[in-house]
Amino acid sequence: MNLIKNVKIDLHRAFTGKLFLIGLLCTQGVFYLNIPWDNIGQSVIYIVDLLLFGSFVQLLLVCGAMPYATAYLNDCKNGYIKSLVIRSDLRSYLCSKVIVTAISGFVTVFLGKLIFAMIMLAFFPVVTPSQTEISQDFVLDILAVTHPYAYLYVNAATYALGAAVFAVLALLISSLTHNIFVTIMSPMVMYFLFTSMTQILHLPADFSIIFLIEGYVFSYANSAVFTFFHVFIFWAVLVVFFGYLFIQHAEKRFLSE
Repeated sequence: MNLIKNVKIDLHRAFTGKLFLIGLLCTQGVFYLNIPWDNIGQSVIYIVDLLLFGSFVQLLLVCGAMPYATAYLNDCKNGYIKSLVIRSDLRSYLCSKVIVTAISGFVTVFLGKLIFAMIMLAFFPVVTPSQTEISQDFVLDILAVTHPYAYLYVNAATYALGAAVFAVLALLISSLTHNIFVTIMSPMVMYFLFTSMTQILHLPADFSIIFLIEGYVFSYANSAVFTFFHVFIFWAVLVVFFGYLFIQHAEKRFLSE
């Protein structure tokens, strides 16, 4: 019961706070700054696919960490955590922080990308008849032509899942540092480190951070459902792993003070 109560409180704090709105606005800024306006294309699908390049992914992960990754650090600095633990218990408080940080990171990027796509739909068709050259290796490419609106939702969800994981990773970083700026910017640094490691180790696309964020893993039984399930399971495991590390370290930190 304490966990449910804490989650409700944290959800209210996350989605009514100004940082959630700032995160959404920043996602729009990232999208518009990343568009090659001299080669914008003729369809929303084409425009969305153009967002795969440059520093777009790294900045988007920072946007996902904005709403709630610093909540634990702020509670510690303000002494708010002690009063919360007295009314509840430490483990429920920390578990709630992990859950809501992941949810807020997902929602920020998911809504942000859908809002951008909806705005683009006011000026461009979702897909043009000439867009028939697709790769048969990646099921999301096939989905983009056969069910373009479903593709927009799945595409946004794959990025949002990655943002949820990096938001929890930022939460973990917040338990190791007292710096809010470092916490917010940590997803960008960690993304660079992870992508470098996957390239050095020559990991297959199914376990590559950049391919998983972009949803470009090889299809399972030619099914978008199985492909997305693979991506979801991978990110869910990482959320649990980073969340566990955060809880363990935060508990030791609290008890030692």
